[in-house]
Amino acid sequence: MKNIWSLLLIAVLSLTACKSTQTLTEEGNYEQAIDQALKKLIGKKKKKADVVASLENAFAKANAEDMSSINSLKAEKRDENWTRIYSLAKRMETRQESIQPLLPLIDDRGRQAEFSFVRTQVILHEAKNKASNYLYSNAQDLLSQAKRGDKAAARRAHEQLERIGQYFQNYKDTRSLLNEAREIGVSRILFRMENAANVIIPRDFEREILRTDVQNLNELWREYYTRDGGEPFDYEIVMKLQDIDVSPEAERIREYQDEKEVEDGEEALRDANGNVQKDTSGNIIKVPIKKTVSAYVTETYQSKAAIVGGTLLFYDKKKRELLNSKPLSVEAIFEHFSTRFRGDRRALSRESRDYLNNNPVPFPPDEALVLDAADLLKPIIKEHIANAGFF
Repeated sequence: MKNIWSLLLIAVLSLTACKSTQTLTEEGNYEQAIDQALKKLIGKKKKKADVVASLENAFAKANAEDMSSINSLKAEKRDENWTRIYSLAKRMETRQESIQPLLPLIDDRGRQAEFSFVRTQVILHEAKNKASNYLYSNAQDLLSQAKRGDKAAARRAHEQLERIGQYFQNYKDTRSLLNEAREIGVSRILFRMENAANVIIPRDFEREILRTDVQNLNELWREYYTRDGGEPFDYEIVMKLQDIDVSPEAERIREYQDEKEVEDGEEALRDANGNVQKDTSGNIIKVPIKKTVSAYVTETYQSKAAIVGGTLLFYDKKKRELLNSKPLSVEAIFEHFSTRFRGDRRALSRESRDYLNNNPVPFPPDEALVLDAADLLKPIIKEHIANAGFF
């Protein structure tokens, strides 16, 4: 079934690719028709008459359609239409520039193609001035709303001012207004830790949690802080520590025996009567001596764990409202294997050999394991903050 669908898809794409320039023009796909015709003409000494005629037709219809749209938009006398008028004029300009290198275009029958070019620079000059003026005025209105506490309006104002950049690099005081819009529209978010575990935490634990690299999450409209320097914060994220539990040190000893059949020298091969066997050259035939060897293994397994848990809380500081909460829990585990043996080393299994050179080690202190848990907790906190959608 998959093969059938693949063949059908290839067939459809092939049919689309094989459409003539004239067909594309009749379907209203003028840009595609022009592109296809240009590919067939550029670099060719003989320009096929039917392709040249199709290019003329598609070009004329495309320009006529765009000019009709421009005139209709102008007739509406709406300031917001100028951005669309500019886009249409820019498209015409690009289309005319793509034809220009081929002119004069003479087909293989000796006929010179005719293209009626529009003076787009006149339209573009008017459109970019009026579009910029509209966007600037709109941004000023939005900034007035923003100054009354509407962050969304500040962000829309910033977007309007940025759009002016496609028309003018330095239009009036847009740079200072962009900074103002960003300053009002940005959400400032404080990340802090709160110990509610009713236990004394390691001195460096809070510092380690606050080293969660939240500032890497800074974006245009989000700024994260781990210290309160008096900024007017909009949101607060609190890692509320509620549980710290360190298990007792555990040591488990397991004893077992490894056995293996090994080769231990050679001996002469004998027949059923005990006679030594020889090969055709008169040499004694040797066979390996097989022997079962054993080793007695003592395995020591050491373990200790620290569980750190709590809740990540998201607050709207201005509304004094809890937006969301995420329970979090991590476990930092210390494990160590060591083995020793008595007997024949050749009997040892791969598992026994893996820890053969290990010796029992001191257990890590509680504080070190708790700090390891903090390291595990940091990327989880960061991921939840990155995926929070309310800032």
